[in-house]
Amino acid sequence: MIIPAKCRHMYLDLDRTLFDTHAFMVAVQRASEEVFGEYEVKATALHENYTDFRGRVDKQYYYQLFEHLAHYGIAKELAEERLRLVLKSVDFLYPDARDLLEFIHTQHLDAEILTFGEPLTQNFKYSFIPASHTLPLVSLLSSKGHYIKSQSKQASIIIDDKLITDLPGSCQGILLDRHQAEALVKNQDYWTINDLRIVKEFLL
Repeated sequence: MIIPAKCRHMYLDLDRTLFDTHAFMVAVQRASEEVFGEYEVKATALHENYTDFRGRVDKQYYYQLFEHLAHYGIAKELAEERLRLVLKSVDFLYPDARDLLEFIHTQHLDAEILTFGEPLTQNFKYSFIPASHTLPLVSLLSSKGHYIKSQSKQASIIIDDKLITDLPGSCQGILLDRHQAEALVKNQDYWTINDLRIVKEFLL
C-alpha cells in the first residue's frame, strides 16, 4: 500500500468503523426496557419497529434514536440522562479503533470523524468515546465526498466501512472490511483492509 507521506489528514467514519453500532443498538434497546419501565418500553418492540424511525437521503438511511423514544412519550433530556447512566461503563469502540485513535493522538496527526446521520443521535454515540480518544466530529446528512471536496485540497485519506465513490482526486479511499481474509487488498481506485491497525504503517 503506497500512501504518500504527505497524506497527514484523515477522515474516519464512526458507525461500524470506530464504533460498534450493533452493540450500541442492542445495549440501548435492553437498557430502555430497564430504565423506561413506566413508559412500557420493550426491547423487542424497539428492535422490531426501529426502521419506522429512520430518515433517508438518496439511498442512505439514518436512525433517529430520540425520535424513536419520543414515540413512547420519553423526552430527549430524560432519555439521554437515563441511558447514559446505564451505559456509561460500556466500551463501544472496536479494539483496533482504540489502537488507531491512541496512535493518532500520540503522533499528533491531523484527523476528524466524519459521520453520516442525524446529529442528535450521532453526538450521543460520540459521547461514549473516551475523552482521551476523541477527535473533532462532523455529522452530515449529505455526501461525504461532497464535504471533502469543500475542504482544503491537501492530500488525505478516508477510512469507511462503505465505499465512497465521489471522492476528489486528493483523497484516497480505504474500505474497511473486517471479514476480509487478506489484511490488505489493492482495488482499482481504493484499498481494502481488515483491521484499522494496518493504517498506522502508512502514516509516518
